[in-house]
Amino acid sequence: MGAMFDLTTVGLAAATGDRLDFGEDFSLEQLQRVFGRRVDVVVFGATHREIVAFHRGVLLVNPGSPTLPARPRSGAVGTAALLELERGVALAEIVTFARPR
Repeated sequence: MGAMFDLTTVGLAAATGDRLDFGEDFSLEQLQRVFGRRVDVVVFGATHREIVAFHRGVLLVNPGSPTLPARPRSGAVGTAALLELERGVALAEIVTFARPR
């Protein structure tokens, strides 16, 4: 799991072994405890489920899996995420890899 801080300076931090619950109890304070500071973007994985969501002021990104997606789509091999940072704004999108013909 990783977190992006201070999007104007594009600092990056990572944490391992910490699991976050993005359900009803999800809070900015929980993220601050895990990462030690305010978080703008959280990139996480291990679920193989792709998602880009804006939840309680935080951009959440899970790239899924390029080879073993949890929700395989017809004709698709897997997914990845593109994260674009520009002038303090973060944009993310899921890219689907198609099977070769």
